[in-house]
Order: sequence, then structure tokens, then C-alpha cells
Amino acid sequence: EAQLSGPPVAEPGSKDHAVWILPSAHATEHHEEEAGKPAPLPENIPPQDSGLAYYVDLHGHASKRGCFMYGNSFSDENDQVENMLFPKLIALNSPYFDFTGCNFSEKNMYARDKRDGQSKGGSGRVAVYKALGIIHSYTLECNYNTGRLVNSIPVACHDNGRASPPPTPAFPSKYTVELFEQVGRALAVAALDMAECNPWPRIVLSEHSCLSNLRAWMLKHVRGMKGTGGGPRRRGGARTPPRSST
Repeated sequence: EAQLSGPPVAEPGSKDHAVWILPSAHATEHHEEEAGKPAPLPENIPPQDSGLAYYVDLHGHASKRGCFMYGNSFSDENDQVENMLFPKLIALNSPYFDFTGCNFSEKNMYARDKRDGQSKGGSGRVAVYKALGIIHSYTLECNYNTGRLVNSIPVACHDNGRASPPPTPAFPSKYTVELFEQVGRALAVAALDMAECNPWPRIVLSEHSCLSNLRAWMLKHVRGMKGTGGGPRRRGGARTPPRSST
């Protein structure tokens, strides 16, 4: 292996500028050429070693209305449940996130864009999943203009009124920076819900009451999709659910 090269990094408090310690791409290529060997392909990193819990690629969408996610597809139904659980929790925390507009199908992982012909297999969420194997790898799409619906979300508990009260369900309004920011906050709060460490949870006062009940609901939802074009299987199989309908 090529050794790390370059001067040492400056010590904390030193006036010297810190310098790079990894070899440049040109130096690495030159070293490989001299050795007469092709450059090795990057190795996949096991999910438990990646240090990455979530990957979310932020996109604007000009045609499809709403704020929604594209997720990857998993043949194992338990993995698919965990994959779809996170977006469902976002919808539980944001009136503007459209879970019914999300897509977790295998077809959507590799379909070609109608405009430029590029395959979605080269998208960030698919590439990160293939490299790291993490389940929670998504593209968050937000329309530039407006959505299709406004969710009715439960109030938060244990917050003494400090959490933002849910808005009254109404016809979708024009999107604003503040609305996009609310979806971003809901995404972060959903990660707390996934880890069951949200101090002001909304799920407690929802129809599900706790994460385990919501996970059981999602399992039934995933299994119910098997009769609508094929859903994920317990073992093996590659077919996964089409767009969510609930």
C-alpha cells in the first residue's frame, strides 16, 4: 500500500497552516503505474463501520407536487419496514410531508429519467446504499410551488406547549422557505422518534401510540402490498412494493 505522504499536520495552537496528509490522486496513479498494477476498486464499507445512520439527498421537483421521498427497495420485508418507517414518521411530524407520494419500488431505483436518460441507479441514495448497505438512504423531493394535501398531525406531549402546534388541515398553500424549514425539522425529529429518544413525541397521541405499534402497522402495510404487483418477501426475491397508498 502507498504510504501517507506530506509534512506533518500542524499541532493544535500552532501558527503553521495544517496541510493535507493523504497522497494526491496523481501521486497515487503514478505509484500504481510504476508498480505495473491497476488501481484497486474502492472497498464496500459494512453498515456498522460506516458511522452513517441516514443519507438524505435534497432535491427540488418542478412537476410532481408536494414534499415526498424516493427510497430504495429491499427484498426482506423487515428491512423494507424500517426503510418506510422513517418517512412515515416524518409525515407524523409535518403537515406538509406527503407519505402517499413516496416511492420505494425497485423500478424507481433503476428507471431512466425521461428528460436526460440518466439511470437512477447512479443517484446518491442508490450509490450510498450499494457502498455502505445502510437502509435509510433517501432522496427528499420538494416541489417548488405547492403540495397535494395537508396532513392532520397529532399534538406533541410532555412539551408544556413549547412545541409548534399542528396547523389546521386546509388546502395546500404556496410553499415558502419557512414551510421547507418545517419539513427539515420534521425529518430531524423523525430520527429522534426512530431512536425513541424524542422528548416531545407526537406519536404518543397518534392512533399508533408508540413506535412498536407503528412498526406493526407498517409490516401489515408492506405485506398487504404483495397482492398489488408484488411486495417484499421474507427471504430472497427481488420484487418490492410500488408507490405507497396509505
